[in-house]
Amino acid sequence: MKQTLRRIIEHDDIRWGVASVDRLGSNPSMDPEYLLPGAKSVISLAHVIDGDSIRRYLGKEDRNSYPNTEAAVLRTLFSRAHDAAEFLENEGYRAVVVMPNGDYRYKDEGVDIPLFLIRGIINWFMSESGPGITALKERLIRKLYPAAFGNVDWRLTPTFSHRYGAVAAGVAAFGWSGNVMNPEFGSRILLETVITDAPLEQDDMLDKSPCDGCRICTRVCQAGYMVTKEKDTVEIGGVTHVHNKKRSNIRCSIVCAGFTGRNLYRDWSTWSPGNFTLPDTDEHIREFFDRFVMDTLSKNDWYAKALRSLVLATESGYMDTAPDEDKVRATCGNCQLVCWAERKEREYNYELLTGSGCVVERPDGSLEVVRE
Repeated sequence: MKQTLRRIIEHDDIRWGVASVDRLGSNPSMDPEYLLPGAKSVISLAHVIDGDSIRRYLGKEDRNSYPNTEAAVLRTLFSRAHDAAEFLENEGYRAVVVMPNGDYRYKDEGVDIPLFLIRGIINWFMSESGPGITALKERLIRKLYPAAFGNVDWRLTPTFSHRYGAVAAGVAAFGWSGNVMNPEFGSRILLETVITDAPLEQDDMLDKSPCDGCRICTRVCQAGYMVTKEKDTVEIGGVTHVHNKKRSNIRCSIVCAGFTGRNLYRDWSTWSPGNFTLPDTDEHIREFFDRFVMDTLSKNDWYAKALRSLVLATESGYMDTAPDEDKVRATCGNCQLVCWAERKEREYNYELLTGSGCVVERPDGSLEVVRE
């Protein structure tokens, strides 16, 4: 059976492996039975991201180079995963393909609102209006927002963690950033997972991580999300794996969704023209974000458009969001994208990013890169 799966999945740019569910620990993010009770095996797929598109993106030569590549890679992974699941089902087993991004457990506990209705409500709030209607919108937002988004658990527990599956299946190992690294490609990979009740032969886990502790990942994070020295651990396959300790996930969401691109390092930015400073500590970070959303939703500016894209892509899941302009257009991802397998490549990427300048928004809404 595994030989047939190999023919279905294998591709020059894909590495894959299998893990028994016995390797997975007690962390809720790595519980495959949440999606498939009785699961026995996890199949992990990793697809390398084209390096040239990453460097054009990091160097601010082309904003769309990486997002377009990311979308194509995710479609390939999703397709191969579905082909593998279909084969297993034809063999009499059950199989579930995990959504590649934006698939969080808190959504299973909220009110199921049709996407077209969510889109219509957001578009109305963001539309231009006179003073009276705008004041009405602001009052409605303060009443509706807590009910609509109060169930969001900012631990952002996924239905199943692709990273944990990749480590368990021997496809990758943890880097300091918490992203996982493949020995050939570093962390410039995207992941997909198939969960099945087929008892597949598992692969060996990697015996060491390609991460050499350079900490470049922490130096390119505008959100202050990663703690430079403090560590966190997770048990997979009887091995203690180490990565950095994280601050609130809200920090990463604010920067990666494009709300701000210059929080910590003012001489360079992400691909976002947003420019505001996050709180120094996480004590009131949730209140800070809630106020920001409520103050932004009734406007028609960069921040409101970023919020619209984030809500639509998160609520529907990346692969099901349509049309394409509703998808979150990447503005960051730096901690993952700079981290290639060799240190000299990482150092080159770091210099490329930090010398790339800042993005600003022109009066007509277009973006301009300012290099000093």
